[in-house]
This record gives sequence, C-alpha cells and structure tokens, in this order.
Amino acid sequence: MKKATFLKNQLITSVAFYIIIVGGLLSACKNDKDEVAPAGAFAGKYTAEDSSSDTYIMTIEKKEGNKLIIHNFGGFMYVPIQATASGNNLTIPKQTFKESHFELTLKGTGNLAGDNLQIHYEASGSTNYEEDIWAVRK
Repeated sequence: MKKATFLKNQLITSVAFYIIIVGGLLSACKNDKDEVAPAGAFAGKYTAEDSSSDTYIMTIEKKEGNKLIIHNFGGFMYVPIQATASGNNLTIPKQTFKESHFELTLKGTGNLAGDNLQIHYEASGSTNYEEDIWAVRK
C-alpha cells in the first residue's frame, strides 16, 4: 500500500513538474503580433492615397537612431519632413515651413502594420485642415 501511494505521489509530482516546464516554455514563445518594429521598418517607397483620393509615391528614409525623413509627404511637400519612430508608431513633430507669403505648420502621428502605414496630420498657417494618408509599401 505504501509503495502504491509513493508511486502515485511520484507520478503526480513528475506530471506537475512537466506541466510547469511546458507552461514556462510556451509562455516564453514570442507572439508575432506583439513584436515592435524597429525604425528601419518604416523605410521604403509607399503608394499613398489621401481622403480626396489623390495617389502619389511617398518615400521614407531612415536616419540615425529612431529618426526618419519623409519625402513627398502628402504629395505636395517637396521639402523633407522630419519624423521619429517608436515601435510601430510614427510621430511627425510640429514643424513650420515658410516661403514668401505662405506659411504651413505640420504635425501628426502614424501607425505601421506590416506594409500598411496610416498617418493622420494637421496643417495650419496659411491654410488649416486635417488629413489622413493610407499608404502601402511598394
């Protein structure tokens, strides 16, 4: 009787040990959905479209650290736009552009999901509006 109880307790202990080990290994596995993109993940050429259905090519270039440069932003900005990456998020800090009788201040945020980038920005100054850009990496 003692031997059967001992074997039963040993079996339960062994099974519990393996359950704990397997559970720990499974919890250590990464979930791809939880992975955060490095700043370089934003780099590339995108086919972009805004709410007025204008389509254009926008390019994002990675600089040092988490800094990015956006070329042809909104299909109308022919000067580089500064941005920063933090995981899958993009921030366009407030920046002002002046030319003779025209002034435009931009700021915005974005999110990268795979090859899809969505940006929401605000423009103010000589003109005031908010816009969304949907872009797909080429």
